Amino acid sequence: MKLSQAGLFTLPFATVMCLLVLASVGQDLLIYFSHGGQVSREQWVKKTKWLLETNSELSFYSWASAAIIFLNAALLFMIALVSRRRFWGWLILSAIFVLLSADEAMSFHERLVNVIQSRWALGGVFHFAWVIPGMIFCAVVGLSYISFLLALPRRTALLMLLSGVIFVAGAIGIEMIGGSFAAETGTFTMTYQMLTNLEEALEGLGMVLFLYTLVEHAVALGALSLRPKGDAEG
Repeated sequence: MKLSQAGLFTLPFATVMCLLVLASVGQDLLIYFSHGGQVSREQWVKKTKWLLETNSELSFYSWASAAIIFLNAALLFMIALVSRRRFWGWLILSAIFVLLSADEAMSFHERLVNVIQSRWALGGVFHFAWVIPGMIFCAVVGLSYISFLLALPRRTALLMLLSGVIFVAGAIGIEMIGGSFAAETGTFTMTYQMLTNLEEALEGLGMVLFLYTLVEHAVALGALSLRPKGDAEG
């Protein structure tokens, strides 16, 4: 099967993200099975190679994820430059993705947990309390961009919507499920670690699909050319 230009461009990013998730899952399984399924906090910290852990800020996965999100921000900016009627819509999205990239690298959102928990005693699915402002933010952005999506080509709009749903399902949906387990049993369990791997995998899939969509749209607009110069002239 012959891949499109957007597919060829996106494939290396998708491959790297997939391999990094598998490395994290493999490491977690190895740690748990080598300890009979019962791992203490001390054993976990000692055995875990944080560079392989998707749930670590100081990992290859977090670095790759932040880079892809920033690449999406750059593509959004390029599209904004060639879009006359929807310039501000693309530009604001670009700014949002710059913030998302910074958050992925430095985890600003996790600092909201202590701030919110200091005011309200939350638990269960709201154990990681940042999901509350996160849901509000997603709702505001989503509703604000309905008319924007309707004005785009149908394929582009559907792919953007699908990528957003996948990303939010991981970032907020699985995070809430993981929070309920963390509140009951802590974060050093097989269940919680597998949930975090699933969460990061969905976030990565959403961002890679969004990257594919933007590359495809940018090529169609003429904002980006992936063909070698010789092929373009020929």
